Amino acid sequence: MVLGILWGRVVSLSDDLITIKDKQAKTVSATISKLNVKFKNNDIVILTGFMNKNGILEGTFLYVVEATPSGQKKN
Repeated sequence: MVLGILWGRVVSLSDDLITIKDKQAKTVSATISKLNVKFKNNDIVILTGFMNKNGILEGTFLYVVEATPSGQKKN
């Protein structure tokens, strides 16, 4: 298995599978059944794991990036 690190926006999710679009607009599927992290569609995430033989990343760690929409001031 090959170690994979993925950074991108969540475009769809189900109970144990998410699809992330990376900065090259490539979509990658990942399993998240072993992770207990709260996130939703359009969140930006960093996901690490191992690519299986079917090209699906088996997630081992997921971090949700706290992003502020551009053009808005933070107080």
